Amino acid sequence: MDCEKHYNEIVASAKEFFSQAGFSRAVLGLSGGLDSSLTACILTEALGKENVTCLLMSDSEVNNKQDLDDAVKLAKILGVKSIQVPIDRIIKAVKKSVEWKQDRVSKMNITARARMILLYNFANCNKALVVGTGNKSELILGYFTKFGDGAADFFPLKNLFKTEVFELAKFKELPKSIIKKKPSAGLFEGQTDEGELGADYKTIDSFLQEFEKGTDKEELVKKFGKKLTDSLLQRIGASEHKR
Repeated sequence: MDCEKHYNEIVASAKEFFSQAGFSRAVLGLSGGLDSSLTACILTEALGKENVTCLLMSDSEVNNKQDLDDAVKLAKILGVKSIQVPIDRIIKAVKKSVEWKQDRVSKMNITARARMILLYNFANCNKALVVGTGNKSELILGYFTKFGDGAADFFPLKNLFKTEVFELAKFKELPKSIIKKKPSAGLFEGQTDEGELGADYKTIDSFLQEFEKGTDKEELVKKFGKKLTDSLLQRIGASEHKR
């Protein structure tokens, strides 16, 4: 991949989108992870640091100090405004307001949707657009929360597989502590993307590229094994309603 060309095209696309929409300001959730960090970098170049705000929405039961430190550090490097907004009370209020039992998935979705409520509230109050941080791998697999991190006005990384996000992050020389950490949505203690998906992103992206080309299931099984093939195809099919 020609990193410089791809990166410049994404920055230009962001500029054009905001110009056509009639907005100059953006807000995003900065987690200290790879996707949100690269997205913040793109927006800073596209709109100017004075027009980008990052919300650092921590959940004390899940978020670790390293993620918050990385988010604060990157915001300072980029020169963008960052606001720390703990979401513990919102999550607890939702759980206390309903009488039905919560399972792990529903609890995780409350967290993701609480973040989006805050992002859109800030956007409404400051004439800004909400920018999502999802990448192509997540979108194809449905690996996001509907009306949570899957809700945004613009997704700069939507055409990039996760491995390509890594390449661009290295090209832009983002902090090593961000590039090297295991990808995680931060929805429960110890959660990692690759742990939930059942393989590393290099393997997953290779699978998704074959899937996009129309490779039949028999060939996918030969290359990636039956267990992973069945798991990923099930995810893609079951999440069709999200796209």
